[in-house]
Order: sequence, then structure tokens, then C-alpha cells
Amino acid sequence: MNRITIATLASILLLFILGCNDTSTSTKEIFNGFALQPVNFLNKKVYIPSNYTKTNLDELGEMLTQNPDLNKLDKMNYKFATSSYDQSGNVPVLYQDSIVNTNSIWFLPGAYTPINKGLVNEFVNATERQFLKPAEQQGVSFDRLEAKFITQHSLKAIKVKYQLKTENSTRYFTQFIITKNLETYSMVVLHDYNEDFQKILKSL
Repeated sequence: MNRITIATLASILLLFILGCNDTSTSTKEIFNGFALQPVNFLNKKVYIPSNYTKTNLDELGEMLTQNPDLNKLDKMNYKFATSSYDQSGNVPVLYQDSIVNTNSIWFLPGAYTPINKGLVNEFVNATERQFLKPAEQQGVSFDRLEAKFITQHSLKAIKVKYQLKTENSTRYFTQFIITKNLETYSMVVLHDYNEDFQKILKSL
């Protein structure tokens, strides 16, 4: 994987996806306790919690700037979301939690990129060098919680998960780079609690 590809993937902020056939029964079992809604991404049906509503970067930016509780983590997330769009040219598909509006799920298609276990450390290093280390200068500290390679039938994924902290707030950032059926997606979950929705992968 070349540096340009790594840089693009590492800066992408988006969220929650994956292609599947009609797996609503197994998906609902896996998401026990959540009311679900089907959404479409790249002509695939994906199930996400029903309290998430579709939005876009402009609406998200307006919400953040008008929010009196706007903090450094929200500013950072929005900055890198717009940056990833500018760099890749791909329009992210965004879903925002209608109950806790700082929680969000992002989807972004990417160019097909074969991935393997050997790329995990390279991806982690790129993510921390380009995204998290600069954030420390803005008063954001981070702890890496997970960095692993996932395989499931024809699906391969790299998962990185971090706890982000400022003096007054804590957020969780999880990113999946997923390759399946000669397609590559980025999937990001931003959440106030330690929830990354990885369980959806089990239904694919």
C-alpha cells in the first residue's frame, strides 16, 4: 500500500457500513436492544440504529458552530472530515445520533486496496502521525485501545480504536478499513461511550 493510499485512508472520517444481502434477522439478533433502520450505501443494505438520521458536512458544521458546548474534539473531527473530503473527492455519507448529536456514523467509498495483517502497524503509524499527534498540540490526548486485523469469509478489515481526551471531555474514535468483493470502504464511529458497532460485521 503506497504512502498516498495510506494517507488518504488514515485521514478519512466516516462511518458504519458494510455490504450484505438480506440479513435483517441475524443483524437484529446481533444488535439486540437496538431498534434498527436499513440504509443504502453503494447499492448495499446496511442496518444502523434507528435514532441515527442522515446529514451532510454543511449541516454538521452548522450544528457544531452553533453548539455552545462545542469542544476541541468536535472541532477536530469536523476539520478532518472536511479534509478527507477535499483530499479524496468522495462524498461521505453521514448519520448523526438524534439523541446525542455528537455521536455519528460515517461512510466513505475508496479505491480498491488489497489489505493484509502486515499493514496494521503501517496504518496505525500513519493515523497517529497525521491525525492524532498533531491533535496533541491542540490539547487532545489519546490512548490506543485496539489495533487489529479482522477476517471473515471474503471480508478483510483493519480496525483501529482510540480514546480521545481533553480537559473536559472524552470521546471514542473507531475506524475500519474494509475490503470485500474487490471494493474498499472506510467506516468510522465517533461516540461518547465505548461503542464501536463492530458486531454488525458478524452478520455479513
